[in-house]
Amino acid sequence: MKDEGQGRLSALEVARQIDDLIARGRLVPGQRLVEADLMADLGANRTVVREALRFLAGDGVVELIPNRGGRI
Repeated sequence: MKDEGQGRLSALEVARQIDDLIARGRLVPGQRLVEADLMADLGANRTVVREALRFLAGDGVVELIPNRGGRI
C-alpha cells in the first residue's frame, strides 16, 4: 500500500486514521477492534497499531480490554 520512499506510518497518524474511520461511521460504538484487521486496512505494523490504540484510549475514544483487544 505504501511506497518504500514514503516511510512508515507513525502511531499518531494511525490514531488519526482510526479517529477518521469513527467519524465517517466505518467504525461504530461497541465495535471490537481487531489489531490484525487494522494492520491490514491501515498498512501499519502491530506495534504502531497498539500505540495508536493507547493514544485513543487515553483520549477516551476506545476502551482497551486486557487480553481482548479494544472496543470503540
